[in-house]
Amino acid sequence: METFTIHDMLINSTDLSKILCNFGIRNISDCESERDLSPEPKDINQTVRIILYSLIFLLSVVGNSLIIAVLVRNRRMRTVTNLFLLSLAVSDLLVSLVCIPFTLIPNLMKDFIFGTGMCKLVMYFMGM
Repeated sequence: METFTIHDMLINSTDLSKILCNFGIRNISDCESERDLSPEPKDINQTVRIILYSLIFLLSVVGNSLIIAVLVRNRRMRTVTNLFLLSLAVSDLLVSLVCIPFTLIPNLMKDFIFGTGMCKLVMYFMGM
């Protein structure tokens, strides 16, 4: 049986039954059956998260790139309103290129693997 401190249990678990299992108050067979059920929803959660992030990233990059291409190539489209839309498309493209990959990967791995400098740079761009 693993040993847990009270601080670890209160921070890492929000479920009362998990806390009771860690203290040894609940039946061991109930605790083991709950542990067997928990990995599958986490796998499904990660799969759904990856699919949704990828879909949003792909649609954002393709859609904003098409808007930029249309507004830059056609001289007749260069009105004040369309220049505003162009700046919005550029900023949205930069947000999707900077924020989405550097948000998804640390969320899945539970650690920022890109280094301290990149962490500060990405946080700066997210704040801008």
